[in-house]
Amino acid sequence: VLTAGFTHTLGTLTVGSGGQINVTNNGATKNVTSYTLATSGTGRVNLSGSHLFLSGGSLNNAGVVDFASDFGVLANGGTNLFSNTGTVTKSAGTGTSQISVPMNDANGSWTPATGAISLTNGSSGASSGSMSVSGAGRVSFDGGIFTLSGINVAAGGTAGAGGGNARFANGGTWATGSNLLLTGGSIGGAGAISYLGTGTWSGGDLGIGGGTLTVGNGGQINVTNPGVTKNVSSYTLATTGTGRVNL
Repeated sequence: VLTAGFTHTLGTLTVGSGGQINVTNNGATKNVTSYTLATSGTGRVNLSGSHLFLSGGSLNNAGVVDFASDFGVLANGGTNLFSNTGTVTKSAGTGTSQISVPMNDANGSWTPATGAISLTNGSSGASSGSMSVSGAGRVSFDGGIFTLSGINVAAGGTAGAGGGNARFANGGTWATGSNLLLTGGSIGGAGAISYLGTGTWSGGDLGIGGGTLTVGNGGQINVTNPGVTKNVSSYTLATTGTGRVNL
């Protein structure tokens, strides 16, 4: 159980298979300072009662990071990174868990069961593979520029942008039964996105990068909120089959 402080020297603590750290006691600041906290296998870091701060530190997740309440991984000075090749979930809390440090994803899974995971400081480093999104919660790109390889949103999953700019070099998919929520920022990139879900576009843009989002059979994007300009900018929005864009 991590209730106060953390380590302040260069090095790494890895939570391996079967291991677990519960971050609690929100009244005390917990910093990862000039250090790396990592997970692997089934190793877990659970934010059940407090934020976790990075101060020139890294959280490298190849296991599980669980936002088990409405707490987040937040910047506290220095150059920081949240790197995911494992699973990021949100098992409790109907509000928002924020990641306010730059993130990098390489074939990671994002599986919020409730609430929202909000990414607010763009991406850093090389991205590979596709980030996978599933679960009843939501993943939202809410600040900064995200230069990512790809995205796959499963049935029941929701991903979108609320102020951040997500650019997918190799495109991706929103599967049948998935959801797009675009309220600000942009979704775009050079790749081709196959969209088969149901989406609400109330703000922000599709664009930048020269790619294409194709609304395919059964897919639908509802363009709402007439007081806000929605642009398709250096990008292509297409429909095919029974795919629909509803103004």
